[in-house]
Amino acid sequence: MTNNPETQILYLTKDYNLIKQQLSGKPLTEVNPKDLLDNISTDAIIPSIHCYQDADPERLGKFCLTGLQNRGIKSGDLLNSRISTIVAGQSFGRGSSREHAQLALGGAGITDIVAISFERIFRENCINYGISNFSFFDEEVKEALRMGQIPTKDKYMEGLPRLSRKIFQAGGLLPFIKNLELRTDTIEQPESATPRPMTMTEKIIATHANVDYVTPGQQLYVRIDKGYAYELQTLVSAGGLSTYFPEGYTIHHPDHFIFFEDHLALLNSSNAQNLRNTQRKFANRFGIRNYQANSSLGVEGICHTVMIEKYCLPGELILGNDSHTCSLGSLGALAIGKGASEMAGALISDHMIVTVPETIQLCLYNHLP
Repeated sequence: MTNNPETQILYLTKDYNLIKQQLSGKPLTEVNPKDLLDNISTDAIIPSIHCYQDADPERLGKFCLTGLQNRGIKSGDLLNSRISTIVAGQSFGRGSSREHAQLALGGAGITDIVAISFERIFRENCINYGISNFSFFDEEVKEALRMGQIPTKDKYMEGLPRLSRKIFQAGGLLPFIKNLELRTDTIEQPESATPRPMTMTEKIIATHANVDYVTPGQQLYVRIDKGYAYELQTLVSAGGLSTYFPEGYTIHHPDHFIFFEDHLALLNSSNAQNLRNTQRKFANRFGIRNYQANSSLGVEGICHTVMIEKYCLPGELILGNDSHTCSLGSLGALAIGKGASEMAGALISDHMIVTVPETIQLCLYNHLP
């Protein structure tokens, strides 16, 4: 643990006055878990209205956490503070998978988040941006917070799976992918798991990881069949690729990807048009299918429904830039919601990292009418 007088901890409490107190420079030493604010969404971390212009971390950082209405957090409060760690309740980072949340947190100087629980996509996106996530109930973390200390990155990496640790050490997913492309780093796929009965999800993952068997908890680098994104996310993907591959990059299978201008299809503003233009230029440059919006008529359909109607096939592994991507599972595919950096990595590698999920059995008793 580190004790740096230049950094501070912000407890996001249900009590508006306690947040104001901390922002004024009077830190808290301990907070009861039941007093922490639950269900902080990515839209609370960075309201969507600030995501239409660009993906500049410092500009987004100015508005970090301003979506917490009536909590006393105003524009620039975090950016102009020494706060580097925030502590919150359950289900932190729920809602949209957009990585503007991580960009805003990083731009505001937040390097560590402690929460009672995190949402999966948000946690994965944090790894991809080098932001630590700690459990509030880890005794070592709780003790550090009581002493006003910040948990170390080494402590965080102890609990990460092998591939996530490599990504975090590299400084994020795209730097890691670049290391793979330059062959300065490698991925050693784990051996096939012990033969066992597998669920449909596990069979799809095993096939795309080129192993016979997998088991829950395994982290694998798997081939994808298709990927799809929309205008708000493509801006971040394209920007990340330009940042980490300034010398250029190749998309080997553009026919595996589909772009949509659906989320802002009826928003007639200069910012929305800028997002569409960015996606159109990117799609045209690499020959990617792009469903364009008409300012008066909208677009052919929502990305998820068009994917089901025209592209998704049973048994496929599909990456989507939205938390509703899992709806494609209705066709017997494994469709996983991921962030924009995962899409950027998949565009140039045709792969993504997947952790084999646990299986939940639901038993329904009685009779259907």
